[in-house]
Amino acid sequence: MLKKCHVVATQENDKFEEILNALPKNISAVYYQQNNIAIFYDNEKLELLNSFYLKSKCLRCDFLINNKLINIYASHLKSGENLSSEMKRISQLTEIFEDSLDLENPIILMDSNNSYLYKMEYEPEDRLSTLIEKYNFKN
Repeated sequence: MLKKCHVVATQENDKFEEILNALPKNISAVYYQQNNIAIFYDNEKLELLNSFYLKSKCLRCDFLINNKLINIYASHLKSGENLSSEMKRISQLTEIFEDSLDLENPIILMDSNNSYLYKMEYEPEDRLSTLIEKYNFKN
């Protein structure tokens, strides 16, 4: 699972203990049970400094790797099949982006359930993709 990378995030992970127990000993994890989100990481490469949950149902972990701080966010957004749910998604992602503003190396890993079909139904200012561009992230 972590042969070529040092971090993997999973969503809708209801088999966390089974997965973790099947992995090599150098793999550790932080799990957010309420939202079934996990960040698995290679503890020989990364040192976990801190982990916490944002109100937007997002898990954030701060790691040290090669004497550099990186901040990893893991989240799972529901589909934006109507304007109300799209606005909720925008609110959730805004909180993540605002939290990351002063960080040097934020990495956001998520299942955002974006759909081109949903996107075309909304005005540009109501689109998740517009918010991502506003904060200079890449989708």
